[in-house]
Amino acid sequence: MLQRVSHTFQARRALLRSLAPRYQQASPAQKTLLLDAFVEWTGYTRKYAIELLNHGEQDQQTIQRHRLPQYRQEVQQALFLAWKATHYVCAKRLLPSLPTVVVVLEQHGHMQLTEDERRQLLAMSVSTAERYLRTQSKPRLHGLSTTTPGPWGTAQIPVRTFSPWEEKRPGFVEIDLVAHCGEHLDGSFLSTLTLTDLATGWRRVHPAAGEECCRRAGGACAGSRALPVSPLGH
Repeated sequence: MLQRVSHTFQARRALLRSLAPRYQQASPAQKTLLLDAFVEWTGYTRKYAIELLNHGEQDQQTIQRHRLPQYRQEVQQALFLAWKATHYVCAKRLLPSLPTVVVVLEQHGHMQLTEDERRQLLAMSVSTAERYLRTQSKPRLHGLSTTTPGPWGTAQIPVRTFSPWEEKRPGFVEIDLVAHCGEHLDGSFLSTLTLTDLATGWRRVHPAAGEECCRRAGGACAGSRALPVSPLGH
């Protein structure tokens, strides 16, 4: 005896998968009983129900539902422009910075949005932004490196790889050595060693030139003693 349950599409398909093998092997009298019960429970017409029970789901085509664009072209283009302005960061990092980036781009005349377009852009979810950004080609960015990690670095310094940062305690710092060398490493140029506390945003900047930048990079851990709190990791 079939019991009535919620008549969702998934429930009807589950019942079909259960009854189809029995129906195909049943006698004519049993087929009539199974068909009557199936039609009564699903609401299908008898002709459609017979086709389903004889062939199961193998001949059924999935209904393709085309999703209508939720955001207008102007909103999408604004997202792409902000993505380019932030050097193609991932959507998870891009969206929190959008309020500031949009204001700066508007002040310099690079972006013009209506209030409704701005509201849609700032309310966009990470998954939606990722879907739109996947339609754009990301240029290959070839940076120049002036440092080579030593074999002792990762063994002696606590390192947090990219992941959602949930640590709220001051003391975990990020250290960046930036070479102001233009497009090549020939000749002399200035470098900047920047030490930033991730929780508080406290920052210490060390200018350096030539071989001095290498010494400063090698002593980055010692430089963290300049923090107003005890260093916990990099």
